[in-house]
Amino acid sequence: MFFRSSSLPLFTFFVGAVLGLPLEVEKRASPSILLDQGTFVGSSDGTTNKFLGIPYGKAPIGNLRFSLPVAVDAYSGTQTVTSFGPACPQQAFDFPTIPGLVGDVADWFVNTIYNVITPSAEDCLSLNVIVPAGTKAGANLPVAVWIFGGGFELGGPNIYDGNVIVKRSIELGEPVVYVSINYR
Repeated sequence: MFFRSSSLPLFTFFVGAVLGLPLEVEKRASPSILLDQGTFVGSSDGTTNKFLGIPYGKAPIGNLRFSLPVAVDAYSGTQTVTSFGPACPQQAFDFPTIPGLVGDVADWFVNTIYNVITPSAEDCLSLNVIVPAGTKAGANLPVAVWIFGGGFELGGPNIYDGNVIVKRSIELGEPVVYVSINYR
């Protein structure tokens, strides 16, 4: 038998004591912004508020495929914007010049792992805004805009953590608003 009769009461006491401990869960109100007639609900870590994946253009599909981006209709209702939008479709990588296992591993890494980290879709025209928590309308903070590179080969705003930039700007006493975009 696993427990001796003398250790069972002691074990029961400790399990009861642990299960009886109060759990403190900090509940933060989700930040929200109003655009047009729509409310966008983001997320907060207490230092920054994030509004991720806000659509700014209609999906470039059908007759919009080879056209300039078309603005989305006026916002309405409530939308949750707590995760990055998908990256726009990009070229697949191929490593025909690297023979053997090295080429296979490189191809797998770029085409499999990257696609898991950065899923893509044609409905990809979105922007991300990270602001210092508690920022009020009219604060007139400077805006840092990040347009990722990658030459339509590789990239998306979700692989660059703008939260670090905003937090550091707060530490320096010069808070900024960070904006990044998906584009095609």
